[in-house]
Amino acid sequence: MTDNLSSKCFAPTDNCTGEAFGEVFLAMTDNLSSKCFAPTDNCTGEAFGEVFLAMTDNLSSKCFAPTNNCTGEAFGELFLAMTDNLSSKCFAPTDNEQLTTDKFMQNQIVFITGASSGIGAACAKIFAHAGAKLILAARRWERLQQLADSLDIAADKIHLLQLDVCERLAVESAIANLPSSWKNIDLLINNAGLSRGLSKLHEGDFQDWEEMIDTNIKGLLYLTRYVVPGMVERNHGHVINIGSIAGHQTYPGGNVYCGTKAAVKAISEGLKQDLLGTAVRVTSVDPGMVETEFSQVRFHGDTERAKKVYAGIKPLTPDDVADVIFFCATRASHVNINEVILMPVDQASATLVNRQV
Repeated sequence: MTDNLSSKCFAPTDNCTGEAFGEVFLAMTDNLSSKCFAPTDNCTGEAFGEVFLAMTDNLSSKCFAPTNNCTGEAFGELFLAMTDNLSSKCFAPTDNEQLTTDKFMQNQIVFITGASSGIGAACAKIFAHAGAKLILAARRWERLQQLADSLDIAADKIHLLQLDVCERLAVESAIANLPSSWKNIDLLINNAGLSRGLSKLHEGDFQDWEEMIDTNIKGLLYLTRYVVPGMVERNHGHVINIGSIAGHQTYPGGNVYCGTKAAVKAISEGLKQDLLGTAVRVTSVDPGMVETEFSQVRFHGDTERAKKVYAGIKPLTPDDVADVIFFCATRASHVNINEVILMPVDQASATLVNRQV
């Protein structure tokens, strides 16, 4: 190939010889993995070969020269026959290799709060599919069990907790009493949160305020306080807090809820600063309008009023947000995505929405 091959992903091993390299190359099979690429409908061996051979003019002749009967078709067929079973005889990953997301999350312990519905349940599905071990926590036990039954995951890779994050002693007990094989949490997703009411501040309901503050701020703090010390001790881990566009921009009637999400933003920034010098990562994922049970909870079960929140627009789905969370969690270990703000195309700010009515 060329002497310009980057060393970012592979470096020759000590026992790499010409003979070994040849054995590796010749030993490749016809099991080309579809993990990274899918051919288009008009992809043929000839077309693929022509594309590959058309790459830069920096191809060195130091190691390879085309034979007289080398054609695009022949080269394409050879290249398409390669597989993901590359032998380790000649190549070993360097520290800078970006692992595939499947390998990255395999058997990683992921703790998700508010897992019984919405974004939490969507996170459970995507991380289960990637091979993670899941600790799923929520207040609603039956919903949690239904979610667990719906996941394509082995029984020994899931652990359920009926937990109200507002109760500090309950959080402390839950973490302290995890089975030994579940204690080393790799990823904490602080998803539990809610909004109550849309009243003006001077007309607000005290109970609504208490519930939002206890869940959105104190609950997040409790989980973080009991989980992060273990991450620091192991010098490994990631905390992903689910914030909101409301933490960046206030809106009429959102006073206390916006305040709690602004607190999540500040806590995330402060935690990142506190963990400087460790390998523990911190991310805040802050969505705009997501169609979940959020509005039903806000309006105390008023379904008709909740539906009007999303009328005339295409909001984000829980899966959309979970996909972004998964992306943040599966970057190379030296990469920290501090903050992500995502909104539907029909939303430009906390208060500016394009409704097609």
